[in-house]
Amino acid sequence: MDIIGSGILTGILHAISQSLLIPVIIILILFVIFALISVGGLIAEYTSRKKIQIRRK
Repeated sequence: MDIIGSGILTGILHAISQSLLIPVIIILILFVIFALISVGGLIAEYTSRKKIQIRRK
């Protein structure tokens, strides 16, 4: 027993979800790149401070 119009609603929801798939993946990739850059900056800051403390001793 199908509900009237459920096929149309399913098609519309499928089209919407497929059209949003690529932008969401692109945004997630940008967030990963930003996270990697932030972690790299954190590691660079840590190593530079560690070198400064070694020189003072």
